[in-house]
Amino acid sequence: MNRILILSASLAAAVAAALPAASQAAGITPLQQAEIEAMAAQRGASFVSEDFELSMTRFLPQTEFASCTEPVSSRSDDACFAPGDMAPGFSVHSSHGYGVLSMGRDILGFPSLTIGAWPYRLSPSSINYTRIEFERGPTVVAADVFGFRIAGGNATGEVAPVTVEAFDQAGLSLGSFVVTPPAHNLPAFAGFSSPVPLGAIEFGPREEAVGVQIDNLLFGGMAQDPVLASTRLAFGAQPVGEVEVLPVQVDNPGDQPWLLDDPVLHGTAFSVAEEDCSTTPLAPRSQCTIWLAFEPGWVDTFFGRLQVTGDFGGAPLQVELHGIGSMQEATR
Repeated sequence: MNRILILSASLAAAVAAALPAASQAAGITPLQQAEIEAMAAQRGASFVSEDFELSMTRFLPQTEFASCTEPVSSRSDDACFAPGDMAPGFSVHSSHGYGVLSMGRDILGFPSLTIGAWPYRLSPSSINYTRIEFERGPTVVAADVFGFRIAGGNATGEVAPVTVEAFDQAGLSLGSFVVTPPAHNLPAFAGFSSPVPLGAIEFGPREEAVGVQIDNLLFGGMAQDPVLASTRLAFGAQPVGEVEVLPVQVDNPGDQPWLLDDPVLHGTAFSVAEEDCSTTPLAPRSQCTIWLAFEPGWVDTFFGRLQVTGDFGGAPLQVELHGIGSMQEATR
């Protein structure tokens, strides 16, 4: 369930406060809200957003919360979400296993429904990060982040800073920065880009007695497997000894390049006449073409298969080929 990101107008005043207030490690670059919104508008479906408004909490009084079964994802079927009520491609965890809550608006006076890990133990209050894990590494992530202080299990009305830390797909930290919301019940915008695909991101305190919730998660820049414009190519009837050439287009719909191998052909009478897919990396949102030749040596029906592999790791792309060797004039 891909959604278009719509951040509340109340966040506009928080953009300045959302910029990093602490050190930034090499590897991630904090971005302003307008920069990320422009990326999402340009790249469209390659960005995914989730506002958590389909939580079961919407059916509860706004002063209540729902306790979720971890991990929380589009496959959840519990007190927080039904299957498909969250966008795919990520899951929500509590870093120390103390629980994930979906909170009603009026518990702390939030402007919308939120989700996040909760520090359950009261004395001392446990540090518990909200951890987002990605199924397919994005390179851009943003969220609205709430940080608030807790005493005796209740919010004190004081704001708390929130550390945002990114991890690569091997689990190594790429760096962190801090955002401080303008108030305990208003969010800061936390967005950044990474030079490598992300495996996870954590929103959390670096001190006890602090709660963190998130809203309006956005992520993009994911790699997407290349796709074929067609999975079947029919040459029709071709006179014996003559050559017909038809193109096969390979598209990269994602935001990361692919290295494609030399195309492989199976079947008599078919050959690769020319191609520009394996000569250079297939750039994001670009296409390449494989030109296939059909030259029957005798009268018969011919079948073949084109296979395209590469470092995308999925199943080989395949095109079924069909052609007829004929003594008659070529037809289509």
